[in-house]
Amino acid sequence: MNNDIHLLVEKAINGESNEIFHIDLSKVGEVDQYKYSTAIRLLKSWDKQKVDKKYRSDFECSLKNYLLLMKKEIVICGYEPSKEFSKLVLNMDNNSGEIWATSLLPNFLNEYHVKKLYMQDVPEKKVDNIHNLVTNSFVQNLTGFAMFKSHEQKLAVMGALKTPKGYTCLVSMSTGGGKSLITQTLAYQNKGLSVVIVPTISLMIDQYKNAKNIINPKTEEEMFYYYSGCDLTKFYNSLKEKKARLLFVSPESLIKNSKLRESIEKANNEGYLKNLIIDEAHIIIEWGSAFRIDFQCLDAMRNKLLCVNKDLRTFLLSATYSDETIRQLKMFYSNEDNWIEIRCDRLRHETRFDIIRCASYSEKNKKIEESIRALPRPMIVYVKSPDDAERLKNQLCEYGYNNVHTFTGNTNKSQREKLIDSWKNNEFDLMIATCAFGVGVDKKDIRTVLHTYIPENPNKYYQEAGRGGRDGLPCLSTVIYVDQDIDSAFSFVSKVITTEKLRGRWFSMLNSSKTQSLLNGKYLIDTYIKPNYNANEEFIDSISNQDVNWNVYVVLFLRRNGLLSIDEIQYLDDKYLFYITIKDRQILINDDNTQKIMDEIRDAEWKKLEYEFMLMKKNLQKVGKSCWSSMFNKIYRKTDEYCAGCNEHIETIDFEDSKSLKKNIDFPLACIGSEIKDFSYDSKCMLIINKTDILYFFVQIIEKGIDVIVADNGFISQLINENISCNRSLLYCNYMDFFELTTSNKYFASGSIAIYIPDDDSIRKKIIGIIENNTTKYEIEYILFADRDYYLSFKNKNLSEVINGPCKQEY
Repeated sequence: MNNDIHLLVEKAINGESNEIFHIDLSKVGEVDQYKYSTAIRLLKSWDKQKVDKKYRSDFECSLKNYLLLMKKEIVICGYEPSKEFSKLVLNMDNNSGEIWATSLLPNFLNEYHVKKLYMQDVPEKKVDNIHNLVTNSFVQNLTGFAMFKSHEQKLAVMGALKTPKGYTCLVSMSTGGGKSLITQTLAYQNKGLSVVIVPTISLMIDQYKNAKNIINPKTEEEMFYYYSGCDLTKFYNSLKEKKARLLFVSPESLIKNSKLRESIEKANNEGYLKNLIIDEAHIIIEWGSAFRIDFQCLDAMRNKLLCVNKDLRTFLLSATYSDETIRQLKMFYSNEDNWIEIRCDRLRHETRFDIIRCASYSEKNKKIEESIRALPRPMIVYVKSPDDAERLKNQLCEYGYNNVHTFTGNTNKSQREKLIDSWKNNEFDLMIATCAFGVGVDKKDIRTVLHTYIPENPNKYYQEAGRGGRDGLPCLSTVIYVDQDIDSAFSFVSKVITTEKLRGRWFSMLNSSKTQSLLNGKYLIDTYIKPNYNANEEFIDSISNQDVNWNVYVVLFLRRNGLLSIDEIQYLDDKYLFYITIKDRQILINDDNTQKIMDEIRDAEWKKLEYEFMLMKKNLQKVGKSCWSSMFNKIYRKTDEYCAGCNEHIETIDFEDSKSLKKNIDFPLACIGSEIKDFSYDSKCMLIINKTDILYFFVQIIEKGIDVIVADNGFISQLINENISCNRSLLYCNYMDFFELTTSNKYFASGSIAIYIPDDDSIRKKIIGIIENNTTKYEIEYILFADRDYYLSFKNKNLSEVINGPCKQEY
């Protein structure tokens, strides 16, 4: 394939062929997919520079990346190099026109890691031969996916589908692991609406397009997305006719757009709203103190919906969660212990880390410039501010790089959509961005993520570095910094309100004439209030957005520390109104005891922020003397140690165990369907059937709504080929899957379970042990299928004697 691609590229560039080559990416591996997309980028870059020579340096950068990846030379007849040609370490034979690239890097970059990005000596992916990764007929018919990407994805998707009505299910699985399949299958599990709340417009658009491409809905009335400025007329009509299945929306739109919220509340009142799905849910907690107000207050809206519709399910999705994030999310989103955690936490396997300390800003700027030339693409360069993004873009333009784009908080909505499309369609390969870009945006083949600033904590850095390598191939996270960048990050962390101002703002709101005292410790709080320590009634109109934001911060601060709860939030006349319930009546009294309470909780929050920042600072100060990746195990405590390479060591360090689920789930158990009960009559039933008829009877049991099928991989494949209409959360397990899940995860292996008894005494022994243990403790239905009445040597009895339930041999 390598030679075929290169031949077509060389012919296209030299005008010898207009043939457009296409590859069915589903039939080739990740490396070939990356080579193909690199070739497409090169040809698009070639066409661009043919129209305008100012893009010649951009083409040469793409050419260098292509030649090093393909390990080829190319002849371009009559080509005239730009001034950047030699700086890119490109070489040309003036007689033949042959061009080749040299993998010579600046000495401050890690050559070993960079070579991996050009797919040199990339180890083959470990094949999961232990677990059965087949989907089921519902998932396959909906999405076309016959197999899950991994065991983690299988557990996450099937676990989400098994979530009972009224429950909250928190799911973690690694970035790029296929989390979006959860959203897509949930939306079509039952007729009704699923609202997916996403933190950024770029992610919203990306998820909407992916869902549409995968599910290929029959009409235009099933999937929608909305952010300010979009027309919702079609959505309202579709919702009224009960055709809408998926709405992707920002938290701000849900809180601030009264018409949208009212339409969703109406659908909820009618029982049509089925699922509330929050993607990148860690942001609710971890970005909250930076005034992502609407995201933080979603639980108030959700609780209001749940009061009317007890069946509403809530899903919190993310790649990573810290312990404190889990604690707060559970406090806000669990009701009467209706809480499930499906924890498949895992550190990224693709990312190599290269942390580069500079002595001065001039050295830093020079190394940033050289890195952008030298490192493989596509590349994201993260900067601190929109001004920094424009400054770097202008600097690159001076060197001749013009096919460079910026994505920041200043990028308007129409530009964002256009940029994401161009980025994913390989129109350019260098994005300069702030944190406004990239949360969840699924461009799979990003090879380099370059940080030119220090994020304020390891989690934010890890999320941004996680944009790379989503195709499962090696990627590089490079940080280039000076010590002043650490101080700059700390100045952001240290912006924690003083206790004096916390207390002042709280009692200013509480004692304001705008505040209404309601019944049973409830209050209506208006946040459009100037604090007493800074109030001037003559200039009340001078209340700023900053005042409102800090007032909201105080309410949220008291809420997340359990001193009050938010019952409802309204956004009227550009201000937030909170309906709250006081949990600790001490905060109604302005005295030293309240001061002490606020001091303690403020100090605790500060210590957490300081700990995470100092963790990063200490690792920056010890670059080359400590494993950079080990820092993340201290933040994400459910993960196993793993590092693909950093400044301390070159080779991969891997201490992972084989457990996919990092936390056991015993409850809730699946309910046994009435048809299954009629079929089996007992918690244990055995059918002895001719081997030729067993497939037929499994088909029958699947159609009756069985929850779990346990058999060998070959028989499961036969069942899948039958394409039987099934319980949409039907889980297929081979024997190893079943043993692993029943150890401490009854949540997955519960309800009604059909087991094909194998001709293997050791496996039969484990199966019987599980059944005997579970049927005395749990309401689980077992139906055993066997082609004969096996003698069990470990019991000195026949199988039919051990079952102690109906044994239907007449079949």
